[in-house]
Amino acid sequence: MPGAAVHILDRDAAFFGVLADILAPHGVKTIVFPPESDLDRVATPAAECIVVETGLADFDGVAAIRRLVAPPAAMTVVATARNAAVEQAVASLKAGAIDFVPKPDDGERWASSILRAIEQGRARRRHQIAIRKACAAVALLPPREQQVLTAMIDGLSNKEAATRMAISVRTVEIHRARVMDKLEAPSLAMAIRMGIAAGLTPVLI
Repeated sequence: MPGAAVHILDRDAAFFGVLADILAPHGVKTIVFPPESDLDRVATPAAECIVVETGLADFDGVAAIRRLVAPPAAMTVVATARNAAVEQAVASLKAGAIDFVPKPDDGERWASSILRAIEQGRARRRHQIAIRKACAAVALLPPREQQVLTAMIDGLSNKEAATRMAISVRTVEIHRARVMDKLEAPSLAMAIRMGIAAGLTPVLI
């Protein structure tokens, strides 16, 4: 995954080196932050995954995970700790980490966990971008076309939509064609998904 960056909240120098060596062959670079760092500096757009140490006496790693995974940061987090108890791992996962990898552990597991975290983060960002685009496209539709899209979401036929909207079937067909064109939707299913993603709700007429 060339260009990916992992931010590490920890002060374990030996761990930094090991993790950097594990990830370098995959094109992933690591950047270290002391646990007391401002989390806004850690959760930057450049970070595709954040590794958080949860076993330090003077740092509440679980609380940090909660903040990092919550909006607006919404980061992908892998938790870790040296000789951790099961309860610690469970608390980290409940806080929102996608995985808990104890220290020490083999490089294969670390690589697998972080690469999976990066891919999940990228997939989530792609989904968020798609939702924003859908919302923008649907918002630009005139009210009548939004009503037709709502009828499509409701599974109405053109005839049923025409009855609901008190217009002709031919007018519904024209509006429907315009909706598909403006949303650049290759299929009915895609148009419906875009409408749902945009939060379109039934319009009573």
